[in-house]
Amino acid sequence: AVKAQAVAARSYTLAYLGRRAELGFDLYASVEDQVYAGKTLENPQSDRALDATRGEVLVSDEQPIHALYSSACGGRTANVEDVWPWGWTPYLRSVRDAAGLDSRPYCSLSSSFRWREEWEAPAFLAMLKQYAPPGDATASALQGDLLDVRVARRSRCGRIQDLAVSTAAGDLILHGDRVRWALRRPGTSAILRSSFFKIGVLRDDVGRAAKVIASGAGNGHGIGLCQWGAMGMARAGSGYREILGHYYKATRLARM
Repeated sequence: AVKAQAVAARSYTLAYLGRRAELGFDLYASVEDQVYAGKTLENPQSDRALDATRGEVLVSDEQPIHALYSSACGGRTANVEDVWPWGWTPYLRSVRDAAGLDSRPYCSLSSSFRWREEWEAPAFLAMLKQYAPPGDATASALQGDLLDVRVARRSRCGRIQDLAVSTAAGDLILHGDRVRWALRRPGTSAILRSSFFKIGVLRDDVGRAAKVIASGAGNGHGIGLCQWGAMGMARAGSGYREILGHYYKATRLARM
């Protein structure tokens, strides 16, 4: 699993060389360019994986791939164009994170494999007023009392593409992965774990919205390699080449 991660991170880095050239560097260490926690968290295991895979890169059309990865896909990875406004990409396709239809997902090892969040209705609206996309033409809808929250459209891989919030003043529609950035975990500023969830309103005795409850799966955008899934595959006996081939279709390993 660590070897697979080493190859994916190397491929990602080479594919994005020059991405932040105007700032004098290539990649952020934050979620904007995956995550790198710093040299102090490097360890002998990761060093061995780097040495064992030195020079190995995943390529498509003879170019290093944009090897996206996330913590846990929740049971199925995502097509990139279903999450972000990208074009169709042959190696970033949705795959089932399991050996077969009746098999438990590899990433079920993760503590984020299944999760639940709930917000009081006023807190939910206050959160959206603070974090919903700025300048949204329908943001004025958040001035009224909350009436309903529902999934208006899902992608082919099950993730939310349109989330509708209805108030007495109108409707607000949140799109794609931005849903995660508008909905924060209660009591924190942390974004929602994934867009792979169900959501609904719990009502009081007279039918007014009292709470909003979301139950979901996975952690991250869900595109490409699933890190917890890679660990599950490794524990099941798969090598790093097999792991990479499972998550990145239509690619091959090359040495650079």
